[in-house]
Amino acid sequence: MFQGWSIPLAARALRLDAPMDRKLRYPIEFAPVDGVDTELVDMMVPYNSAIAGSAIVELGLPRDSLIVLISRNDNFLVPSGGTILQEGDTILVLVNKTTLPQVRAILSRVRSHEHSPSQNDRPT
Repeated sequence: MFQGWSIPLAARALRLDAPMDRKLRYPIEFAPVDGVDTELVDMMVPYNSAIAGSAIVELGLPRDSLIVLISRNDNFLVPSGGTILQEGDTILVLVNKTTLPQVRAILSRVRSHEHSPSQNDRPT
């Protein structure tokens, strides 16, 4: 039986005592409206991301999605189409639920490794 004093000991023994990840707080709020199929979702630009270094306008996001805020290095940026995304950026996206999978796919693309010529590929 676990009691108040034994719970921390049991948690430590089971390696469940790690601190919880801090949830990022944004200077913007979103209240879903009945009948509107839109939500505000946060996503991180992965390290080794194919979209890092690209302007928002170049991403090819669906017309009904909008990047409304970027968290970068503990600062918040209100982006424009010309804003360049960086690895590790956390972006807040206003998106229609039907196109959310497409937006996730675009934002989670990983950079492909470029082909480096081997000895056999080089002309002699």
